[in-house]
Amino acid sequence: MKPRIAVLVPVVFLGLGCLAIAFLATVLVRNRYYYAADQQRSSFLIAYNPGNAIAPFVDKSNSHETGSGVSAGAGTRFTTHTLEFDEYFTARKQDDAAIKTAVENDLERKLLLNGAHIISSEKGANNVLHISYSAGQVLGSIALAPLTANRLVHRASNTLPVGSEDVTLHVAIEEQWFPHGIPSAQELAQINR
Repeated sequence: MKPRIAVLVPVVFLGLGCLAIAFLATVLVRNRYYYAADQQRSSFLIAYNPGNAIAPFVDKSNSHETGSGVSAGAGTRFTTHTLEFDEYFTARKQDDAAIKTAVENDLERKLLLNGAHIISSEKGANNVLHISYSAGQVLGSIALAPLTANRLVHRASNTLPVGSEDVTLHVAIEEQWFPHGIPSAQELAQINR
């Protein structure tokens, strides 16, 4: 009887050890982190700047400032890269619609020039334009907010030319890079739960 137990105990421990190793390997593979790197950004995200689109509308006799922010994040299924622009400038009130159209056209033109495929372009809540696109292993989205009056500008003379206003333009771009290619719509729905 003792020889059976002597053989059975190591076999049970060996089996449990193999199960533990298989479980740990599965957990480690499923929870692998992908870290954000510059080469994961689309050429559109690397090169985009709304400055050229708004340049014809900017009142050159007043200031024009640009604020921008960049961030990136790691993930188990994708990495994220974000770029935001805030353009502060003076323009004629009558040009508001033309400025928004110029920036919309510039975004779409530069997406296509950089090899992206525009998936959708639609106005959402608060008249924010949302553009979804794909480029290689990247799935991206753009939010273009309407021009807003900038009441925070303080001027020494406190006057603007008649019909002009200080405005802010906000553009936010976010990209997700998928190491194994862009998932199907059903897989994306599961990821975003």
